[in-house]
Amino acid sequence: MQPATPTDEALNLNAREGVFRRQQNSVDFNNDVVMTRSNDRLVARHVVGRFTADRKTLVALEGEGNVDITMADDQSGSGRKEITCERFWSEMANGQISAIDADSHPQQAHAVIEGPPKRDIVADTFRVGLSNKVVSDVAAKGKAVVKELGGTPRELSAEHITVYFDTRFHRAVSAAADGDFHYKDPKNEGNAVRANYDIVNDQVVLSADPGYYPTVVSDAQTLKAKLIEFSPRAGTAKATGEVIAQLVSKQNGPSADSTNVFPASKPVFVNSDSVTMNQAGKTAVFSGHVRAWQDMNTMFAEELQVQGMGDSIGARGNVRTSLYNTSTNEQRKTPVLSRSDHLYARKNERRIELVGSVKIDDEQRHMTSEKATFYFDQSRKIERIEAEEKVVLVEQPTGRKGTGDKAVYFVNRRVIYINGSPATMTDPKGTLSGQQIAVDLNRNKVEIVSPTSATQGTYKQ
Repeated sequence: MQPATPTDEALNLNAREGVFRRQQNSVDFNNDVVMTRSNDRLVARHVVGRFTADRKTLVALEGEGNVDITMADDQSGSGRKEITCERFWSEMANGQISAIDADSHPQQAHAVIEGPPKRDIVADTFRVGLSNKVVSDVAAKGKAVVKELGGTPRELSAEHITVYFDTRFHRAVSAAADGDFHYKDPKNEGNAVRANYDIVNDQVVLSADPGYYPTVVSDAQTLKAKLIEFSPRAGTAKATGEVIAQLVSKQNGPSADSTNVFPASKPVFVNSDSVTMNQAGKTAVFSGHVRAWQDMNTMFAEELQVQGMGDSIGARGNVRTSLYNTSTNEQRKTPVLSRSDHLYARKNERRIELVGSVKIDDEQRHMTSEKATFYFDQSRKIERIEAEEKVVLVEQPTGRKGTGDKAVYFVNRRVIYINGSPATMTDPKGTLSGQQIAVDLNRNKVEIVSPTSATQGTYKQ
């Protein structure tokens, strides 16, 4: 059949039987129907074509029965798409076929899109959009499943998935999914109401609906937020909006346990406004209203950085901690509280460093300084606390107030040493000053230890 425009490719139709209906300007083809034009091929049991009065322009096409539609965008077969279904029909726009619809009810239709990587798709229905006779998009509706085959297979499923193509280079460039979206590859899983997939840049963006936030699980690390962007190949993720993360010790991702802030070798949970994670680099940076906790130990900050498998954590911006691992005996009912501008914890060093406007509260004792360090024993219990620069110690029950350049608090022994030039201690009993003052909390006793300088004061025991 010759086209109206001489430059267009001729349409060839073959069948065992053909019936032309002049009044309807249509032709019914039955049994072993084969239609070809250029690089495209259609096979079916029954096909109906509708033409213009001069029979040179095809205006509609439909058919049924073991339908196989193959479309290739050039002579080499580049961008080949194949759809197998039970029935199909066309859509027209501007005098030419603009789309082909297909279904196999009650079964699912099937599509194969050549890659790389090759994509295998099943769905209740398909709509293949055409632009200048080249495939521009493939929309799969109803329990759609897209399998990307290759060295690292991936699977995407949703109620509706549309794959978009670069019509010049005949390759898939992006996809959009809506309704109960699921993503899976050997390392990652994701769930969301809807998603956008940037195929070229390997980025998946998951978005939320009210009451249902997207989730990504990567090497057992769990991330939930209003919006999640992740790159499976690069092993990176960024989440924003009411972030909830669960960090566990695995070989391929960051974790916060095993530090002395979170020592229990259990998952650490983190809330924040946003987070950026790198699985390969084993790093995570949480920003904005950060709250992290493990069992009863808790940290608040404006930013939290996690490095390695619990190797180190750093926090900044109004950092506050509540630590219950403070005794070699049973877990305490009241924690040691701290505030600072910065916090650093390193697993191998068995210590926590606080820097800037430090305040430490232990029961009814309060200590302020510019720097402080918590030292831990092998059981990860606080052994001592050292404070430096502008140290002030206040004991509420006794009314004592001590000042100095440095203080060392032995938690289990319940003894505090204050050093200074001089160190001072005042309370209702009087005032003392010297090179070093020792406060024995068990015996409620204050002693002066000044081996190289004089002791002054009016203090009475």
